Amino acid sequence: MILKPSDFQKTIQCQLDCKLKKVVKGSVRNYCKELARRQAKEVPFCELPEIVIEKLIVWDDYESDYTTFDVCSMEIRVLDEELEKYRIYRHLPAYEKIIRNLVYFYNKNIMLVYKNIKDILVSFVYKQTCIF
Repeated sequence: MILKPSDFQKTIQCQLDCKLKKVVKGSVRNYCKELARRQAKEVPFCELPEIVIEKLIVWDDYESDYTTFDVCSMEIRVLDEELEKYRIYRHLPAYEKIIRNLVYFYNKNIMLVYKNIKDILVSFVYKQTCIF
């Protein structure tokens, strides 16, 4: 039996059609597998508890948020929010600044004195327990 050109074309067309159906069927199967894998391993944000979402928060750090100072040929970056606190402090009257500084350093010195006394007492107790 001799094939006519139209029969030859139909044969090629059927072969191509069969191959395309196999490719589409494989693609659909792979897509379904991928969806099942995602569903098993991925969790949407709406289903996460708030505690987990809060741990995921990342604050962006931009150069424009900082003011740079050159101190002893070192670049020091100061957050603009910290500078704003200083600017507010700068507008206080002189006597209020002095009082705030005295209170700050007084509290700091009290803490140092307390730490030193505590260290002395601990070493004294340690020495007393070692003697007996």
